[in-house]
Amino acid sequence: MIISKAVQAIEMLKQIPLLHGAGLDLAQQLGRLDNKLTYPLVMEGRIQMQALKYQFLRIESGDRSARENMAPVYNLAVVAYRKALKLTSKTTPKKSDIPVLTEFGNLTHYGFIHRDLMRFTEDGVMNLVKLGRKFCPTPKTFRELTGSVE
Repeated sequence: MIISKAVQAIEMLKQIPLLHGAGLDLAQQLGRLDNKLTYPLVMEGRIQMQALKYQFLRIESGDRSARENMAPVYNLAVVAYRKALKLTSKTTPKKSDIPVLTEFGNLTHYGFIHRDLMRFTEDGVMNLVKLGRKFCPTPKTFRELTGSVE
């Protein structure tokens, strides 16, 4: 029950850029409670992605300094999701592993789409795509796991 309440609090905190630090602290505290849970790491990754979207909005509104922060914030999100991926099974994922795997797939897609904006090198983009392919499960696995055709 404590974990579900903390996850709900983090979801609310990630919407407010000034409270991202508090959300990251809460996620780290959750991770200390049980280091086998992927939720705190997913929450940390979600907050970093929200911060990345905030940086993107700043760029669109004309703030030139925000571009320099995009790649470091993206890297923090990658680190959080990679830590979560180490706790999941690539061959036989459980239902609780689906958010980690799908959000990491979304993260790699976001990085690929915005590669020019974040000034990724060609090697960096190729490594990102390979990493995304490595950890994204096949549709067959999802069908077996959920019993649906989607």
